[in-house]
Amino acid sequence: MNINEKIRKIREMRDYSQEYVAGKLKMTQGGYSNLEKNTDIVYSKLEEISNILEVNIIDLITYDEKNILSNYLASTDKDYQVMATENLKNQYELRILEKEKQIIFLQDLLQQMVLK
Repeated sequence: MNINEKIRKIREMRDYSQEYVAGKLKMTQGGYSNLEKNTDIVYSKLEEISNILEVNIIDLITYDEKNILSNYLASTDKDYQVMATENLKNQYELRILEKEKQIIFLQDLLQQMVLK
């Protein structure tokens, strides 16, 4: 597989459009499209592209679809776990606030009963 095909595959896997990557590279979408068709890309441009695609340049050059996909899925799973953990934390905080309100209500009710 040529370097341009590797770039395209990784870009598609990241769900980045050509327009997005082109904008990050400060070039037109047409210019970027030509870059993806060209097998002769300078190293400095490869570095820029690897940073945009969030992949190590060595991984980009040696590209093993299975390894990159598994690394991508692992990072996605971590992001999901963080989101799920934060969501769970928020739910527990809301439940704690509800319970604290119930406790205050019951304390007030008990206090009124004692005063009678």
